[in-house]
Amino acid sequence: MTETLAAKNRQRITVKAIQTALENTINGVIYAMNAYCDLYGLAPAGEYEVTYNWGDGVLDDPDTVRQDKAMMLQEIAAGVSNLWEYRVAFKKETEDTAKAMLPKMEDMTDKEDSGEIE
Repeated sequence: MTETLAAKNRQRITVKAIQTALENTINGVIYAMNAYCDLYGLAPAGEYEVTYNWGDGVLDDPDTVRQDKAMMLQEIAAGVSNLWEYRVAFKKETEDTAKAMLPKMEDMTDKEDSGEIE
């Protein structure tokens, strides 16, 4: 079992190194393309942002992810964490998007019930 874990760890390290090298290469190509576009006015000049999502399962151990999700849900149930934090961590949403996706407290109550007794 220890050999299997060591092999998985080596694989993760290798994959991460390859991904980092590929990101650096792609960043260089994008920078060159941006400079070319700026030089010849092919696209509006300005800043750009590059993001990478290598969620291919090799680096993301499914058991660990499942345990992390369960732990976060327990924290939410205990009132230690917020539901929007779960969405940020596991749905990869921004904080603003995650908060906007949650129902408002007033939406969770019956709008027809005004609380008055007739």
